[in-house]
Amino acid sequence: MHSGKPHVRALLLYEASEHGIIFHTLKSQDLYKQLTMSPDVELCFINDEQDREIRISGSVEFLEDETLKKEIVARRELLQPWILQHGYQMLAVMRLKNGTAQIWEPEVTLLPRIQISL
Repeated sequence: MHSGKPHVRALLLYEASEHGIIFHTLKSQDLYKQLTMSPDVELCFINDEQDREIRISGSVEFLEDETLKKEIVARRELLQPWILQHGYQMLAVMRLKNGTAQIWEPEVTLLPRIQISL
């Protein structure tokens, strides 16, 4: 932890929709432990084709939806051996909802940032 917030992590985004941004980790990982202590996050997405960066800030909520967990594991082969050995309770699924976003593009570098509510 740094200043009470989790360190930067590379994550595989599972889904982004009107229901929020969903991602996951294993409960044995430091990320899970850090987010249980402080659910505040900031996500950054890069779109090279449009030369655009989107930063999203908010808090995550943990989802204990076994149907969603099974769907995630079915699409993420890397998780399957872990889940077979330890069960679905080992998978932590998180959703960021009701955050704020900022869009950055080179032509707006010197302009004030605009906050977009999600």
